[in-house]
Amino acid sequence: EIEAVDDLWVAFDRLSELGDATYTEAIRDALGDASRCVIPTNYGNLMQIGFSGVVTTNIDRLAGRAFSAVHGGKDVVEFGARDCGAMTHILRSQRPFILNAHGVLEDRSSWVFRRRDLKWLFKDEGYLNFIRTCLCSRTIVFVGMSLDDIASQSQLDRLRDAGVDMGSHFWVTDRSDGRTDGWAEKTHVSLIRYSPAGEHAELGEMLRDLRAY
Repeated sequence: EIEAVDDLWVAFDRLSELGDATYTEAIRDALGDASRCVIPTNYGNLMQIGFSGVVTTNIDRLAGRAFSAVHGGKDVVEFGARDCGAMTHILRSQRPFILNAHGVLEDRSSWVFRRRDLKWLFKDEGYLNFIRTCLCSRTIVFVGMSLDDIASQSQLDRLRDAGVDMGSHFWVTDRSDGRTDGWAEKTHVSLIRYSPAGEHAELGEMLRDLRAY
């Protein structure tokens, strides 16, 4: 029944109702191989492009592993959503960072999957200020984002509705529907489209071209 639920936030709510142990172990069992699996090629391609930081909604720590693999163990500052307030100063430094916005697999208390977790996140001023600062002071390139992910789109929508001009950001996507176009235009996000064929080969080609430029 849970697998049939379209809203993933509701699905995780339902999963947690089965009991904390079941909820925790089901997620860890599904993602347990992440620490040992081969790092996807496009993660490596992304990490070779100069950036000041990465915000990931995945809890598998593949972003951190990819950064270390590409940069030979070079230090990167990693933290979760609950630490954003204390880590905001990192935006003034030259050190790259990785924000694990939905937590990390090993730390159950850091997970943000359920409606109650999302509600807490949207009330945390440290997190909200960090994300708003990034949106207003950096050029953001979204990769893998979905319009159905309320955690991704809500901050853009809120700033737009408040009349804040963030400048243009970019969204690399294989979506080409009218709803996507309409939202992107209203939010001043420029679409960069590619075909997902061949295990997202076009995306890899684009990232390699950017790196070589």
